[in-house]
Amino acid sequence: MKDLTQMLYLTTFYLNIYLKIFYAFFTKSKFKFKHRYNPQITRGIKVSCHNKRILYMSCMESDDTNTKPQHKKYCKILTNVIKTAKKKYIMMN
Repeated sequence: MKDLTQMLYLTTFYLNIYLKIFYAFFTKSKFKFKHRYNPQITRGIKVSCHNKRILYMSCMESDDTNTKPQHKKYCKILTNVIKTAKKKYIMMN
C-alpha cells in the first residue's frame, strides 16, 4: 500500500512538471475569425469565384492542354469584373 501511494505521488509529480513545461512552450492562443464585409462582391461574383476554383482543380488534375488557357481567360475576365464592381461601389459612396 505504501509503495502504491509513493508511486502515485511520483507519477503526479512527474506529470505536473511535464505539463508545466508543455504549457510553457505551447500556450493557448485564441484565433478570432474576422469576417470581411465586401458589399461590392455580389453573389454572382462569389459563384464565379467558386467556378474558377473548380476549373483550376480540373486543370491541375487533367493533362488536357485546353483547360489551362481556359482557366487563364476565366481569371482575367473575373479580375476585370471584380475591379469594375469595386470601382462602381467606390463611385456610389
